[in-house]
Amino acid sequence: LCLSAQDHEHVRIAAFLHDLGKVGVPTDLLLRAGALDVKERHLVEQHPEIGARLLEPLDIPAAIPLAIRHHHEWWDGSGYPDGLSGEESPLSARIISVADAFDAMSCDRPYRRALDRQVITAEFQRFSGSQFDPNLAKELLLLLETGVWDVDPQLLADSVGESRLGSATAMAV
Repeated sequence: LCLSAQDHEHVRIAAFLHDLGKVGVPTDLLLRAGALDVKERHLVEQHPEIGARLLEPLDIPAAIPLAIRHHHEWWDGSGYPDGLSGEESPLSARIISVADAFDAMSCDRPYRRALDRQVITAEFQRFSGSQFDPNLAKELLLLLETGVWDVDPQLLADSVGESRLGSATAMAV
């Protein structure tokens, strides 16, 4: 993506911390196998704002909490917390969104097993231009197609002993 070294480092740090705000969400909601009701979903959807707020008093570049705040915005504007669309959302947040979605699909979750690579590819094709920045989705698909980024995030996370706080997402960056 031709990021500067500084931008790359900011994205990497934000990717490691992107779900930090989940500390403010009840664990039973995060681990629930079933659907959440509207109120519960609202609580979970507050995690990007909580994470960004937790970082505000720290002496870190503003780009990091900004990426964390906006990593659930959608290209078409239907994401959260602010409903930003297209390039209104920071590039760093859009990168994390793609990497986080890949991580979510390719790892086991309490409610389902990891998806097969063909299903993941189809999902990125399907949601390119709606959920995902079409250029970033295209880049991810190219990496998957060529095998350049043929990483099993679950094995990677397990091998470094990381929790599910985004280690595979950060390593993807």
